[in-house]
Amino acid sequence: MMRVNDEAKFDIQGLGGPEVTSVDIVKPNKERLALNSKDYSYLKGLGMLSIKAQYFTEAGEYTAIFHFDGANDTEIVFTVEE
Repeated sequence: MMRVNDEAKFDIQGLGGPEVTSVDIVKPNKERLALNSKDYSYLKGLGMLSIKAQYFTEAGEYTAIFHFDGANDTEIVFTVEE
């Protein structure tokens, strides 16, 4: 869980290990946004990925879709509260 206008932080170390190539966000209204590398930061050695707060401006259920180099995509569903 996180709050509106907070940066989203994910521990993705256990999600397979390959390099993250891109990230998509599906907002509560089902709008899908393809983020570019300026919109998130990824520290592979630590397995940490964070997405800028500007994408979490409304409460509801979001889905983060991580695309990996040479591996299956991984989806994480999470809730943003007021």
